[in-house]
Amino acid sequence: MARVLLPLPARDFDPSEAAVSWRVLVDSGHAVYFATPDGWPAMADDIMLTGRGLDLWGAVPLLRNLTLVGLLLRANRDARTAYAQMIADPHYRAGALGQRRSLRV
Repeated sequence: MARVLLPLPARDFDPSEAAVSWRVLVDSGHAVYFATPDGWPAMADDIMLTGRGLDLWGAVPLLRNLTLVGLLLRANRDARTAYAQMIADPHYRAGALGQRRSLRV
């Protein structure tokens, strides 16, 4: 099948958008490689993974960890599972680190 380059921002991307797309491509037999602006592995938005900070009281330090609405608004279970599988994929780390090595002068 095809080789696909999936560009990701360095951080704070929506895991639903990237990981679900990655899962569909991999399940279809494609090899997916990753690229980031700085060459390091990308990091998803922690708020979308955990739901912490999505509640109205998310800005209050002691109440921030109390997630009610945030659990409903965060990425769904399938997206979180796909994200965990994506970051465990050897191409995820190797691609970004390989890019990092090639950027050195």
